[in-house]
Amino acid sequence: MEQSLAMLRTAAGQGITDVVNTVHFQHPKVEHRNITYEGTKKKLETLQAVLDEENIPVRLHLGAEVFYLPN
Repeated sequence: MEQSLAMLRTAAGQGITDVVNTVHFQHPKVEHRNITYEGTKKKLETLQAVLDEENIPVRLHLGAEVFYLPN
């Protein structure tokens, strides 16, 4: 959380107002993790709530990087 907040404070200081968070979906590096829409959305909402509490004027958006595989 602290690393995310530090990065987003820096972004806000540079005039960035929106950030699209792109998780790695179906990537070998996260093969054994539960990367679901619901779980990722909950984490994003938690971070957004902390940004709002800290008055960091950045809006977060949810996205994904899709690693195409034969399946």
